[in-house]
Amino acid sequence: MKPPREQHGVPSRFSRCVPVVDLDTPAATHEVGHYVGVHPEDQPYSTGDMVQHRQQRQYSPVQSDALSVIDLEDEPRMRTSVRRYHTQQIGVQSAPRTMIRVHHHPVPARATRIQSTSQTLPHSSLYVTRAHFPLHWLFYAGIALMFMLIGWIGLGLLTSWWQGVQDDWQYGHPRTFQIDAVVGHHDSTRSPSHFTVWNLKGRLVIVEFPAGDVTHATICVGPVLTGVGQDQIPATLQFKDVNHDGKPDMIVSVRELRYVFINENGSFRPLKPGEAVQMEKG
Repeated sequence: MKPPREQHGVPSRFSRCVPVVDLDTPAATHEVGHYVGVHPEDQPYSTGDMVQHRQQRQYSPVQSDALSVIDLEDEPRMRTSVRRYHTQQIGVQSAPRTMIRVHHHPVPARATRIQSTSQTLPHSSLYVTRAHFPLHWLFYAGIALMFMLIGWIGLGLLTSWWQGVQDDWQYGHPRTFQIDAVVGHHDSTRSPSHFTVWNLKGRLVIVEFPAGDVTHATICVGPVLTGVGQDQIPATLQFKDVNHDGKPDMIVSVRELRYVFINENGSFRPLKPGEAVQMEKG
């Protein structure tokens, strides 16, 4: 028995079907988020519609003899968050690409800049010197006098402050001074008269208690002190016979000032106009 003979036939080629898809897609009325190949936003495209659309598509057979070599290039992915159902179809020719070459040429330097650069000297050859002029001796004398003046003012302020502190400790506020003396107003060494002087807002007020009896107290209004801070000055009393009548007179001392009150008829009175007395120093 003869072996079966191998038959050589014409090779058959399978035809390929290229789907024909309508690429014309209606544009969105609001012109936002739409490009070719993506369904418009004003017309929702569901999965069910896509299956039905696939069933209705018609395929036209393409013979392998008529097929030409098609360059299938990978299309670069577009930046979008929308899922694409239709991509660019085979058979659609892409537009020719244009290559643009950019050449950068250096900007020529300005003439003024070239000249200034050529005329500049090296940094090491530049020396900046500052002239030193001797100061006159009067300048130093003025500085010394200024410090002396500041020290003098500071010393005066410090002395005034310390004097006020001492007066607060000794005379209180308002400034008050008290003394006992025998002036011949029904008093004696065992029962002297008591005197108190106040500086009430610059007005001196002297109160006498004869023999210490408050029921017969007498008030003598003294002078008014003027100036800044005069209500902080204390007044003191002393008794001397200034008119030589045998009775001690009252002398009110306010720092360097002296006010005399004459002892007459059991009380003290201020000096009359034109009346002069002889004051002993000390």
